[in-house]
Amino acid sequence: MKTLKELFFGKKSAKKNSKKQQFRKAIQADNLQVVKTLVESGANVNWRYRGGMNDANERTYYRPLELARSEAMKTFLLKHGAKSDSEIKREYCDAMDAIRLKEAGICSE
Repeated sequence: MKTLKELFFGKKSAKKNSKKQQFRKAIQADNLQVVKTLVESGANVNWRYRGGMNDANERTYYRPLELARSEAMKTFLLKHGAKSDSEIKREYCDAMDAIRLKEAGICSE
């Protein structure tokens, strides 16, 4: 019996693909069934993938939500807690600001 990896990626490439790569490829292929299976088995809907270099010679990054093409895929990812890179950065900056304000004695919580 073939595994899910073999069915989707083929027998030869099944061993070469990490869960993170499988998840990315399934999203790019718009294969919602495989994405559901991988999320149910623990795939992180907010993994950060490294992209290429931009015009300013800076490394680019992207998240699964930014890879999704269909509305069904985007809806599924959002329902499972997916966020865009800008949302995650904003939350991080808000948290860092709160720490700085607390350390400066400006706010207690």
